[in-house]
Amino acid sequence: MMEYVVCGIDPQKDLPALEDRLSRLPAWRRRDSLSFLRPIDRLQSAMAFELLAGLLFNCFGIKCDGFRLEYDVAGKPSVSGRKDIYISLAHCRRAVMAVVSDAPVGCDIEEIRRPYGEDERMVADHCYSEGERREIVASSDPAMEFARIWTIKEALFKLDNTLDIEHLDTTVLSPGHVSTIVSSGCVATVATQ
Repeated sequence: MMEYVVCGIDPQKDLPALEDRLSRLPAWRRRDSLSFLRPIDRLQSAMAFELLAGLLFNCFGIKCDGFRLEYDVAGKPSVSGRKDIYISLAHCRRAVMAVVSDAPVGCDIEEIRRPYGEDERMVADHCYSEGERREIVASSDPAMEFARIWTIKEALFKLDNTLDIEHLDTTVLSPGHVSTIVSSGCVATVATQ
């Protein structure tokens, strides 16, 4: 079993409601969210928790105030005291994402930044394999392809943080354990074992 949810961010609508959103969080999560300096980061933290809380309730019957998160040495979150539940959270400027599963899972979401330009080419030259760079150049939408490959690398790293994502060639992966969606100017990927 694996469920995920993606929610768009509209800063003009969502930022004015931030204080109300924060007030509804459990005290420990409110403190975590308030530890961020920028309001957009606080918003992303609060929204990611809301998505996660909804998934945990729908999939496992766990109420919002009935769980806490803990983090391993690599910063990977988990539900405290629940080794049978795996989670992953991600955000970008335009959206947040949460995943729950009964098996190890990782996710990432990225905004598609158009046009595909020099900054992206420099990242691709450093972090993408030759095969991945060929896929970007051959794509009818290089910006989308760049983001798709990046989310795959990040989701796989969140799944298994021993991977060297800079040298990981996603063109040789079996597609069975990676699922990618493109929606509202973002690319989201979930990776499972």
